[in-house]
Amino acid sequence: MARKAQPDGVIGTLQRLFGHDDDRSLLAKLAGTSPLKRYVLESGSNVFKRSIQCDNLIKNMLALDTVFNSKEFVCKLANGEVKPAEISEKIQAAKARLEKKMQAYAYWVDRIDSLEKVLTNATGFEEFALEDRLSIDVQGRSLDTGSPYALRAVRLLEQVEERGRNSLLNADQLNEKAWALYRLGVHEQAVGLAQQAVEIEPTHAEAWLLQALHSLTQKRSAQGDMALYEFEKEQAEPLSGHEYWADEMRDAAEDRMAAALERHRHVVFQALKNWPVTQDGGTKRYRDQYEEVRASCIDWLFALTAPNTRCLSTVPDWMCGRLRF
Repeated sequence: MARKAQPDGVIGTLQRLFGHDDDRSLLAKLAGTSPLKRYVLESGSNVFKRSIQCDNLIKNMLALDTVFNSKEFVCKLANGEVKPAEISEKIQAAKARLEKKMQAYAYWVDRIDSLEKVLTNATGFEEFALEDRLSIDVQGRSLDTGSPYALRAVRLLEQVEERGRNSLLNADQLNEKAWALYRLGVHEQAVGLAQQAVEIEPTHAEAWLLQALHSLTQKRSAQGDMALYEFEKEQAEPLSGHEYWADEMRDAAEDRMAAALERHRHVVFQALKNWPVTQDGGTKRYRDQYEEVRASCIDWLFALTAPNTRCLSTVPDWMCGRLRF
């Protein structure tokens, strides 16, 4: 005979507060944390002392976990241990992640009626690209054009986050989450997760790959900005506000370039050493990117052995004198 659920236990409390017990695993873990300990009947028990204060705490902690996807941070908030600067940082990160999710779902919400018409009249999927035939509904609310493929990244992200609510993520799961965020354009958070993955598993190929590709992208972006603002300076009147602005912007781009090169040097050798291979182990995957990263490593080694050279393809001449290996 099945044991009857305690009315103020985890399942009973969730059903009373929300009408379902979907978060039972998470609440069972939260019951043992310091914010909720004072509201359980006895140490190690998952039976709560029912009160308005206890109910509010449970509802707030579960709601905040949905936003921040971090049991540890939610507990710190409930204990009053978080400074305003950290709250602001976490809020901005959550906002960026949630906005990307909203845009991905909004793409299909705004085109769902159009999708019905296209599918009803379609004779074969080989004859057209679906995104070319979809139109935005009159009441569409999308903030931008979005992508029909972003939803897949969002769903992958949500699956990983759901696993993370109930247990610590391993290196593979952190890597999955990192790539999902990266495809959604939340790059810095993605890189941070990839760094966590290699801290757990130092030879994680896909996590090193993400960091290497991001460093290459950052380097190209900074190089482009430096060239742009150098051109702006050349076009400006001498001693004008335009020239002063172009100088400042080029200096800022130069700083970004230095930071990008530092990150680039830190990750490309590990990325090359641990490059992803096919299942049989015989062939390098992502061949074009492999050749680019390999060339970068050769350039860095050349800069190390001949620091005064002026023929590097990936390290600008002006940086040679500033680098310290």
